[in-house]
Amino acid sequence: MTRAVNFYDEINPNTGKRKRRWETVKRNFQRIPHQTYIARFRHYLERHGTKKQKLDKIDDYVFDMFDRARESVLPVHDIDLRRWALKKAMDESLHN
Repeated sequence: MTRAVNFYDEINPNTGKRKRRWETVKRNFQRIPHQTYIARFRHYLERHGTKKQKLDKIDDYVFDMFDRARESVLPVHDIDLRRWALKKAMDESLHN
């Protein structure tokens, strides 16, 4: 996403306008079917990723904490998993 947005937004220093047309961007990033996706990607980047990406980060964090606790031979309960997930969700601004 970042590469596509940066490629599309690159400015020509001589003219001060966009360096590339939409057809060029579409040829280089063939998985982006329409120009409106660039605006959507900008929105995702401002919010530090999509909801799925944030949930994946939370899942990885909770699993990592679980592994650390089990390596230290500590008991892990479901409330611990929930607490770790909620803490990480607050950090990722996904607290709904």
